[in-house]
Amino acid sequence: MDEVTEPLVPADKAGVSLSRVAYDAVLRQILTGTLRGNDVVQEGKLAADLGLSRTPMREAIGKLEGEGFLVRNGRTLMVQELTLTDYLEIVHMRRCLESEAIAIAIDSVGEPDFTEDFLQGLRDEFEALPLDAGQEAYWMIDTRLHGAILRASHSKLLHNYVLSLRQRTLLFGSDRQQARLEVGRDEHLAIIDALLARDREAAVAAMRRHLDNIRDDALRSLWRFG
Repeated sequence: MDEVTEPLVPADKAGVSLSRVAYDAVLRQILTGTLRGNDVVQEGKLAADLGLSRTPMREAIGKLEGEGFLVRNGRTLMVQELTLTDYLEIVHMRRCLESEAIAIAIDSVGEPDFTEDFLQGLRDEFEALPLDAGQEAYWMIDTRLHGAILRASHSKLLHNYVLSLRQRTLLFGSDRQQARLEVGRDEHLAIIDALLARDREAAVAAMRRHLDNIRDDALRSLWRFG
């Protein structure tokens, strides 16, 4: 077993339950591709690797099963595999919902949590992001932008549902998604520019183009990875 070099509860996790620590750690392994679709998950090994008892790990695994990240095949617990069909359906739902969200959010530009400075800051981060930074670094900025747009729609249900869909897309495979980081960055710059201009039509079109390109790249991956 590899030596655990990080503290069990990082400074930013102080006061968080051990089951939440376990949940966050396992989910991170799934979303970053350390654990991939159809990989077998061993509760005891995961608990030991994190220096936790099996009780919080069992609670975390139960939550991840309920959310569809883990699945049981008989007595074997595995990471859920996201098929191309599943992925395309999620992207289609995101296109419908996030197009509506940005159309609503355009009226919130300038509000305290959705200021021009905030959007310009995200734009600067996208521009400064090296193309070899990796999927996780890109995803962090990507999530902040999409999350801010969803919050600016002032619909908690829409926000929570779409963020859940976005997380599930990472089950499709980081190797496939890494290939589109450069074009994805340019798509996000177009979304931010439309928001800064308060151009509703351009913002909706940029969001749809971004998600259409994600769909098309997934279809092309059939030939590259199929």
